[in-house]
This record gives sequence, structure tokens and C-alpha cells, in this order.
Amino acid sequence: MRACDASHRLTRLTDQVAARLGAGAISGVSNGTVTVDVPPQRWTEALRIARHELACDLFDWLSAVDELADGFAIVAHVHTLAGPCHLLLRTRVPRAAPRLPTAVSVYPEAARHEREMTEMFGVAFDGHPGPSPLLLPDTPE
Repeated sequence: MRACDASHRLTRLTDQVAARLGAGAISGVSNGTVTVDVPPQRWTEALRIARHELACDLFDWLSAVDELADGFAIVAHVHTLAGPCHLLLRTRVPRAAPRLPTAVSVYPEAARHEREMTEMFGVAFDGHPGPSPLLLPDTPE
């Protein structure tokens, strides 16, 4: 399958996923990459759909963007190993209560990324199996 065909296929599928996730889920293209923006309460469901229905079997990385008063934008980059498909799943959590359910049950590779985001941005990942600090000591020295 050519990259262009794969991208069109993924765009159609993400439109269907956004429709299935309901109000607040929006699909689009950002800088040539297919995106699906989801409400925080649909985060894990969106990741499951990406993995099991869109065949995005490679979890590349997870990051956050500090959007100041708007809270934190959380971004997961996932890929399909069988083709040139790259998908960004995005959500936003409020600064006052930056929490998401862990992605580890869907993508075990997310564990380290979530620990980094907890340390760097203060985002908590509910249900994380090992939330101990990754980079910084537990207490300041």
C-alpha cells in the first residue's frame, strides 16, 4: 500500500473513531499527521481503538505541552508497523487537576513515558503499576 493510500485509509478510520467516541472527539490532520483529539475520559478507549482497530501496534512516545491557563496537552504518537501510518492521539487535562488513566494496560511501553510526565509536568496517571520517580529523587537533597 502506498503511503498516500495508507494516509487516506487512516484518515477515514480516524473519522469513524472520532464519531464513535462521541462529543468532543475530533479528527484531522496536523502537519501531515493524522490526529484524533479526545476528551480525557475517553483517553484509554481511544488508545485501545488505535491499537486494536487501527493496528497502531507501535507506541513511539508520549509527551505533554504546557498550554499555560488551558492546562496540559497530552500527546501520544503511535504507528502501524505494517505500513507508513502515524497517528497522534491528543487530549487536554486541566492545570488544577492534571490526571489521566494510565495507558500501560494498552501499551506497556507507556510506563516510562508516564513516569517522566509525572515528574516533568505533574500529570498523574491513575492506575500506573509503578509510579515511582524515574529521574528525580523522592526527596530533595
